[in-house]
Amino acid sequence: MIVCILAAFMVNVNAIDIDLPQECRYGEECFGLGQEYAEKGGADNDAIAAGYYRKACNREHSGGCLKLGLAYAEGKGVERNVTKASRILDDACFFGHGEACSHLGELYEEGDGIDRNYIKARVSYASACEKDNGFGCTRLGLLYLEGKGVERNASRASHYFEKGVQLGNASAFMELAKLYADGRGVDQNVSEAIRLYLNVCNGPGYGEAFLGTGLIFWDKSRPEYNPEEAKVNFEYACRQKSGEGCRMLALALEEESGGEKNATRINSLYEEACRLKDGKGCTELGMRYAEGKDTKKDPDQAKRYYRKACELKDGRGCLELGRLESKAAADTGRKTIKNEYIRKACRYGNIRGCTLLCDSGDMEACADLGTLYLQSAGGEQDTA
Repeated sequence: MIVCILAAFMVNVNAIDIDLPQECRYGEECFGLGQEYAEKGGADNDAIAAGYYRKACNREHSGGCLKLGLAYAEGKGVERNVTKASRILDDACFFGHGEACSHLGELYEEGDGIDRNYIKARVSYASACEKDNGFGCTRLGLLYLEGKGVERNASRASHYFEKGVQLGNASAFMELAKLYADGRGVDQNVSEAIRLYLNVCNGPGYGEAFLGTGLIFWDKSRPEYNPEEAKVNFEYACRQKSGEGCRMLALALEEESGGEKNATRINSLYEEACRLKDGKGCTELGMRYAEGKDTKKDPDQAKRYYRKACELKDGRGCLELGRLESKAAADTGRKTIKNEYIRKACRYGNIRGCTLLCDSGDMEACADLGTLYLQSAGGEQDTA
């Protein structure tokens, strides 16, 4: 049975036809050459790297299969083909590569270039977790926490986060810390939450942990509420290149006297958040240009930042971009208005975007809207 599967697998990955600079005989040798060319960068080297990964994969090197699958998923060195990527990663997962299982789960969860399927995502993450892949455990926990394809279960989520922590996954530390901070699925214990965050803070470059600690002190409903302590942690987070940390620091400064005294710094913090690929930071910056808040009103700049936010999968950014595009279409007298950005807003979890599409008769959006409302029962959703 395994022989038959392997034979079919080799047919799948033989499609790359490129002249390689030198031959390789063994899987590890081919994989090493692939890594060497990938590190050089550039389109030509990426294509050569993909060719070597294909050879490594055909020689049953699971790392080669992982890299080849990711190349197809990202369109790096080969034409992007998420369906082919999923097949290759599925086989790599079958042959024991936990990281391949977790990446396969991401493809099914995101549904970008392939049909979204939370059940297949859960199965893939579970396989990754069984193979001691900490990221897979964490993503599996998040499915249970958010109720994606399964009944929402914070207690079960905490179990998978615990295993992720044992495996040293930084995201698992932070997700488990959030549960302890909120008392979801575990007994509330803010001291334990801060301890978990500090475990990550002690590592290099983990601004998200300072962010999490700051959010505890920023929450007005907590007895620990301390806006000054929150700002200190947001500052540390921003310095360690956390885009959300920069955005939260800007938000905290805005609440001080309406932000008039800190307008220049607030704008620069939102710019830094956007530069660090925080989609919500890009959206906030776009709104400031759209409204002329502490800056000159500039619809073109607003569009630019909304577009970047949408590329970073922030639903609110997509929604605002769609609104601007619709207004421009109406101003020029066009009768048909593309709703691609509104559709993306819905895909990225924006309830307002799904509502607009559902009201126009889009049944798929109506189904997504129902799912979002179910998920919103256990947490905040993007409703703007």
